[in-house]
Amino acid sequence: MSEHHQSNSSIIIETSILMLTVGVVGSNGLMLSPILSDVAHSLHANTLSIARVISSYGGGTAASALFLAPLIDRIGAKRSLLLGAAALFVATLASAFATHPYLLAAAQLLAGLGAGLILPSCYAMATVIAKPGEEARSLGRVLIGWSLSLVAGIPISALIAQRFGWRFSYLALAACAALAAVGIWQLPNQAPATEPTRRRTNILAPLRYPGVAVGLALCLACTGAFYGVYAFLGDQVRHTLGISAGKAGIIVLTYGIGFGLGAIANRFVDRIGTRVLFPLAFLGSAVVYVLMAFSTHNFTAILTVAVLWGIAAHLCLNMIVLLLSRARPTERGAILGLNSATTYLGAMFGTALAGAIYTRAGFKTLSLVAAGLQILAAALLKLVPPQPTPLPN
Repeated sequence: MSEHHQSNSSIIIETSILMLTVGVVGSNGLMLSPILSDVAHSLHANTLSIARVISSYGGGTAASALFLAPLIDRIGAKRSLLLGAAALFVATLASAFATHPYLLAAAQLLAGLGAGLILPSCYAMATVIAKPGEEARSLGRVLIGWSLSLVAGIPISALIAQRFGWRFSYLALAACAALAAVGIWQLPNQAPATEPTRRRTNILAPLRYPGVAVGLALCLACTGAFYGVYAFLGDQVRHTLGISAGKAGIIVLTYGIGFGLGAIANRFVDRIGTRVLFPLAFLGSAVVYVLMAFSTHNFTAILTVAVLWGIAAHLCLNMIVLLLSRARPTERGAILGLNSATTYLGAMFGTALAGAIYTRAGFKTLSLVAAGLQILAAALLKLVPPQPTPLPN
């Protein structure tokens, strides 16, 4: 009995380390936006040139997830995590001491390369260390890292920047990256999933495996809708309600709380299965976007919808990663790398298309288009072949 409890406690500790690591990645990716003008003023640059730094981070993450993630299958998730955490530590430290926008962009490009290795490694490790039948719960704990960055990471970073300057925000983040690396060092070693002699020549080869192409299409629908709506929700609410940026930021906070609450529902994913819950999660997400279309004129209503949005987003993301991680366990890293690359592709194209819709047809139309994407995703699930029950790791 004590051995069982020890096993449970070690799994909780390990998933907490992975959660912290995802939280550091999320905080770095989202931190620059609130302090954009401070950084621009400090580096004697305009806000547009600093905004491009965010693009260099996104590009680095997508490239790394696409081209470097296959390393996870060859050297193991733990080693990949250590490499990614080391890159993130150096990048955040370099960001703190950057004296020119190009130097900051280079540092954030390196941070993106690290993040592109970290995210698929964390997701892969979460399913590896989980007990059989509890993969969704383990993955859900790790995904709370995104909620952690929204609820704690960004507000604390903004507070540090306001009190001590933006460079100290990056120094604090570098300390967190170092702490995450120490934690990763304590994780169990994982044998590489593929033979050292084997080398992949085509990074898109996993698309041939059953369920992978559909899983990535689901990811594109989910992230494209999310980033597209997220980009303009604040502007819409501020315009209709006449509120401050700080008050509009509470919407992001409540979304983060909802995303964290979504982890509670993961036990049902393990018990009932993705086959039943996956379509329901996407249909639920569609309902949330429909509600959002008619809720921006009431602050309490939009906060309530934001919580539901976070719960739905957590469940959809969890099951997408779960689907892809089970598609071909021996190439889990490469497949989850494609997932991370697709996420940033969805962010890029979703925001661009959403901008066109928002300026021409308004926020209500944008939300309804996002709802339509979720319904389309639910229909696409019919193409996913049944997955075997996962074997013990």
